[in-house]
Order: sequence, then structure tokens, then C-alpha cells
Amino acid sequence: GKEWIAIFTKSGLVKTPADIYKIKKSDLYKFERMGDKLAENMLNSIAESKKTTLKRFIYSLGMRQVGETTADLLAKYFTSIENFKKATIDDLENIEGIGEISAKSIYDFLNNDKSKKIIDDLLAVGVEPIFEKMSITESKLTGKNVVITGSIEGFTRTSAKETAERLGATVQSSVSKTTNILIVGEKAGSKLKKAEELGIEIMPADEFIKLANGNL
Repeated sequence: GKEWIAIFTKSGLVKTPADIYKIKKSDLYKFERMGDKLAENMLNSIAESKKTTLKRFIYSLGMRQVGETTADLLAKYFTSIENFKKATIDDLENIEGIGEISAKSIYDFLNNDKSKKIIDDLLAVGVEPIFEKMSITESKLTGKNVVITGSIEGFTRTSAKETAERLGATVQSSVSKTTNILIVGEKAGSKLKKAEELGIEIMPADEFIKLANGNL
């Protein structure tokens, strides 16, 4: 808990996040109120915390502009800590829900030597961030990078994105050379024109709705 973290940091036992995982039982006995049972429980909890989700790991890094929602978006897009460490500005700006300012802040963090050491040290002591995959329904969208433009009857922007992900797609925020399919609803804008210029496959909204309903 916060109280013990404060005690550990004040004493100098913990100077970096990875130091928590280097604590030995003998280190704990110098603290008041620390008995065998408490020490064992603490070390067991620390060991168990090595198994964590990618979302929680990213959130715990304390990056500016990255709350729980953004951490979830990053985890879903990159699916592994190794992929996340190699994120480019283009990758980050392509994620639906992450803007230019947030993308730059995340990129700068990942390319800062101190930040890289924090991540690498945590991995070196055995922390294992695992991506929790959602249940995927195989479809034409599985494994494809897709962009959604315009309104689709029966879907909000968020629910359309989540449905595409459930169908196995990676949803991007803008059309690029890496985009495989553009899903087009009513009042589609400039994204449609760019997709046509790049020769990207166009999927009408009614086809997407059929996929979502399991009719294709």
C-alpha cells in the first residue's frame, strides 16, 4: 500500500519501480511493525504482481496524457510491450482516440533514456505485461487495418469501433498506406476520397452491419 511504499522510498530501499521486486525478507525486518507473517504476505503480493495486464502496465508508467482509457487503446493497438516500445508517431496518431498532442507526449516518453530504463528494468526483474485478448469472431475484417467514416445506422462511433475490433480488425483513425479497408457510412468525408486515391477497399455500411450480425 501507499504507506509502505512511502516508508520504503524514504529509507532508500526502493529508488526505482524495479527495486520493489528486489526486496528480500531480510530487508524488511529493519522496519518497525514488520513480523514474519507480514513480510511473507508482502513478498508474496509483490511476486504475484509480476503477472499483470499490458493495459495496467502502460497506465502504471505515469505518462502524461495517458489515463486508463488511453492505456487501454494503446494495449489493444500494440498487443505487446515490445511493440509498444517501438511505437512511432505515425503509429500513435493512427489510433482512434489519441490526438496529436498525446501521441507526441507518449512518443517522447518512450524515447527518453530514463523512461526506457524504467521499462527495461521492470522487464528484467520478471514483470510480465500480458495483453488480454477479447473474444474475436472470424470475419472478413480479421487481421485487417480498417478506418470507419460516416455514420452507420444502429451504431455510435464507439460501438462501431468496438464491433470492428470484435470482428478482428485494428481500427485506425486516419486513412494511410497501411489501411486495408475503409468502412463507409452516411455523410462520408475526405477519408473516402483519400481511400479511393490509394486504391483501398471500400466496405459499405450495410455489409459491415451484416458482418456484425453474423450474416456474412
